[in-house]
Amino acid sequence: MYSSDYRDNYWHFFISGIIVLISSIYFIGIEYTTIVVVFFSIGAFFVRHINTLILFYSSYLPLEEIIIKYFPYNLYILFKYFFEPLFFVILICLIIKNISTGSKWKKTPIDIPLLILLLSTIYSGLSTNVSLKLYILGVRPILRYVVVFLLITQSNFHNEKNINTIIRIIYYSAIIQIIIGIIQFFGGGSLKNFFDPRPTVIGSVVISNLGTTITEEGYLISGTLGRSAPYAMFVAFFIITTISKSIKNGLNIVNKNDIVIFTMAIMTLIASSSRKAWLGLSIACLIYILIISDYRKKITTISAIIWLLALLFLCNSIISDFLGNSDYSFTNRLKEIFSYQYIEHSIRYSRGFAIFTVCVEIAKNYLFTGLGPGRAGSSVTGSAAGTSALIQEYNAISLYGPQAQFVSDVGFAAIFAQFGLIAFISILTIFGLVFYTSIIRQKKFNNNGNYKLINKIIIGFSPLMFIGNIGGFSLTYRVISWYWWIFCALLFSSKNEK
Repeated sequence: MYSSDYRDNYWHFFISGIIVLISSIYFIGIEYTTIVVVFFSIGAFFVRHINTLILFYSSYLPLEEIIIKYFPYNLYILFKYFFEPLFFVILICLIIKNISTGSKWKKTPIDIPLLILLLSTIYSGLSTNVSLKLYILGVRPILRYVVVFLLITQSNFHNEKNINTIIRIIYYSAIIQIIIGIIQFFGGGSLKNFFDPRPTVIGSVVISNLGTTITEEGYLISGTLGRSAPYAMFVAFFIITTISKSIKNGLNIVNKNDIVIFTMAIMTLIASSSRKAWLGLSIACLIYILIISDYRKKITTISAIIWLLALLFLCNSIISDFLGNSDYSFTNRLKEIFSYQYIEHSIRYSRGFAIFTVCVEIAKNYLFTGLGPGRAGSSVTGSAAGTSALIQEYNAISLYGPQAQFVSDVGFAAIFAQFGLIAFISILTIFGLVFYTSIIRQKKFNNNGNYKLINKIIIGFSPLMFIGNIGGFSLTYRVISWYWWIFCALLFSSKNEK
């Protein structure tokens, strides 16, 4: 598809390659120039195969940890960290190609807030004098997959075939994860931890995963995703995708072929004990009811939601019996977050303290800069020290007490604490524009099933991600974040389609 343009404009890549080579030798030396040249060469090749690479990575990422778990360590690190810089290099090559062919930049409604978000992270890094290494470690988990958003919006990925393939990938990847979750929950001994990712060593620091653990509520299953929270978010996303597809297809929610896997999905969602996933899914279902204008379809949807609730209680009963804990209930878990005791404890010791005490104190002195990238909690370490614990830098967040570590567990608070008010407003604007666009376009593509389906998925996906960034930091969960930016790109890529 790109081969003709590529051959006709190969000299643009040649000249760009020479510029990159000279610049690399000057700024980083010959030792690292080889790595840059290799990435640029691979990027120049894959710029013609963007669609294939995105589809491959979409299939690979949910199962990455189990695929590479037993690789030799150097090969393990290569596969784990190779693709992110590769996508960045491919984007540079795509921009060069589009400039050489006279292709205009394809605008989206979130281009400006994305640019402001990026500039605010740079401003924060410069103002707080963080090192380049700390800056990258702090920004990377949040913005790493913005690159795929740009690749899709600036290429021709958004066609019927690729959209159908992405939906199938989500379906089959989720089935595999759900089956693994069931095995982890009901299996014994080594079956529980067989699918856990291997620990990663960065310098002298070992970054391990919680995996399958036992709490007072029961098992926290994690599939191959390392922790229960990302796992639950992915399962909830699968349920939203399934519901969206059913709504698009005339609300035939109860499909005989899918009823077993759907029941297993509900069971693993309950077993994950993730309240943010439960709450996000509940809000998504409520929104689906509200947006359906046809009276008969609304009644059908309400009936389907009632069936879903009945399934939830059935699965909850099965899990309670297995755990031997009759008091275990997902409804009790949800109600707990609205209790006086929980709210008081949160405000004094955990997430509430991070929001109402730590962020307020940071705002007094660092309103527009934050403490700096990587200095206010990180998904890399999950601790108050943030990424600075990895490279022995000044631990600014520790000045606010040991409870300040919960900043890393409230996504929006972590963004404000690290990058300041402008970045915080920018990310909220992005969420708002994505949700608003999906709502106003829901009737635009009545004759185009694929784009109608994308709108329906985003309508449910948005509250799931939003709640996930209040009760956690879902923008840093690799699998769910990857699909979030893909569907945002597909949503905005459809603006000129009829």
